[in-house]
Amino acid sequence: MMDGHPIRRCGSQGQQKSFLVALKFAQYEIMKDSYGFAPILLLDDVFDKLDITRISNLIEMVASKDFGQIFVTDSNKVRMAALVDKFTADRAYFETEDGTFTEIR
Repeated sequence: MMDGHPIRRCGSQGQQKSFLVALKFAQYEIMKDSYGFAPILLLDDVFDKLDITRISNLIEMVASKDFGQIFVTDSNKVRMAALVDKFTADRAYFETEDGTFTEIR
């Protein structure tokens, strides 16, 4: 709900996507508490419909010590590198083509 209305009816696409990401993070925290360790987090094409501020906040949050291993997919490797490099040096980048993964150095 947002302002007393269903978010799917009154929220923008970015607000709806942010809400879904928040639900996934809540699920992540429940799993972390239940199992006693941080699960692997997969953010697959999560930046679609998000503005650069929301994307930056999301990357900053998952780059913190509270998260374990994270896999993020994005079609814009320049944007991804610029954002991730700003918050952490503990990362690796890969490209995939025809099912083959190649590390980008």
